[in-house]
Amino acid sequence: MKYSHILFKKTALSIFMPAVLGIPVGIGISQPASAETIQQKQKLGQQRVLEEVIVSARRRDESLQDVPDTVVAFGKLGIEERGIDNLGDINNFVPNFQLRETQQPGVAFINVRGVSMQRFQEPSVAILVDGVQLFSSYQITQTLYDIEQIEILKGPQGALYGRNAIGGAINIQTVQPADNHSGNLRLGYAEGNKRYGRGALRGPLYGDSVYYDLSFYYTDSDGLIDNDTLNKEVDWNESVNLRGKIIADLTEKLRADFRLSYSEQDSGAAYFFNIDSGDVNDTSFEPINDTEGFAGREMLDASVRLSLDLDVGELVLTSAYSKTDDDFYQDIDFAPIP
Repeated sequence: MKYSHILFKKTALSIFMPAVLGIPVGIGISQPASAETIQQKQKLGQQRVLEEVIVSARRRDESLQDVPDTVVAFGKLGIEERGIDNLGDINNFVPNFQLRETQQPGVAFINVRGVSMQRFQEPSVAILVDGVQLFSSYQITQTLYDIEQIEILKGPQGALYGRNAIGGAINIQTVQPADNHSGNLRLGYAEGNKRYGRGALRGPLYGDSVYYDLSFYYTDSDGLIDNDTLNKEVDWNESVNLRGKIIADLTEKLRADFRLSYSEQDSGAAYFFNIDSGDVNDTSFEPINDTEGFAGREMLDASVRLSLDLDVGELVLTSAYSKTDDDFYQDIDFAPIP
């Protein structure tokens, strides 16, 4: 049976507010870029080429130009400009990389250099968030927010990451707290009556040895895909994402990193439809099933990383706990009959 779904994107209006007094609030509406704007972006792009990009996908800090493997890296500004909210958003920016979510939140197919994964099976690439590896395929499509850098390392990486790394590795680094208090808040509105907000607050907690970081991302959308039988949108989505971090320098050489994150998502699901023509690119059809599909996913992650600076290198101990609850319901005949 062939099926298809329609993907829409993106934002029409956004408001960004740095959490620093005296800085004005900016409101931007999408519009064609002027020649002057294009020249400024080209100039900015030329400046970026001169900057040294440091990556840690091979479990060490090194210049991107010195890495013999194929690595694609996105910095904080590049992530914002491309509107990357999850790993699926980088499909159009990384050659030989595809990630598709289907049926329900957490069911994804990832393909790097032709190395793919099977439905409901473990991923074919190692995925790490702040040095902690994700082992469940249901965690792949989690929301990305407050991200400093994303690195995609292509090719087998079993020597560095062990199992689930035959296709490569994806290293995600969140923004780390600094010596001064800072924060930001971003609000937005998009098609499908989508409302979203995200923000962060970070800084020193105790002297110059203990730091904190709190961040969140909330989104609520009515959807864009109509069901003719139910007379409503079926790709609605609501999600809440929270993350907290505490980094403590216990000694001059020993650092502890505590991380706790929670995510809850409820959404429409399985809004498929039969294609009588057999052409999977034919999007003239709409879902007509008589029962609405829905899905829920709840994730809790906690981790502790201890890093000891030795004369010969760095010794790192990582311990993590992860729990994922999934709820799913669908009308499997995709037809307007019971």
